[in-house]
Amino acid sequence: LADLEPPFHAIVSNPPYIRDDEYAGLMPEVRDFEPREALTAGSDGLDVVRMILAGAPPLLEPDGFTLLEIGCGQGKAVAQMAAAAGFRDAQILQDFAGLDRYALLTR
Repeated sequence: LADLEPPFHAIVSNPPYIRDDEYAGLMPEVRDFEPREALTAGSDGLDVVRMILAGAPPLLEPDGFTLLEIGCGQGKAVAQMAAAAGFRDAQILQDFAGLDRYALLTR
């Protein structure tokens, strides 16, 4: 992100968010056709999200936002990390199954 010309109104990402220990149990149509690095992100699945949250706030204009796809069960942790990174608001949005799936984070 550092090579881009800020400020931005939005940063949107579908980062890897699968825990390393979940990889073997993924559906074959996912696991066998995507590089592992595109799917997994450490022991809690949040390594890439941490990097994005650490780098995004200074690149966003006031009231700018970051929208991330996240794994179900990661909403609370992402909201806490966003607050610690300086975001003033964190909304965790659910998918059609009612599972945490997106984080809308406002600077």
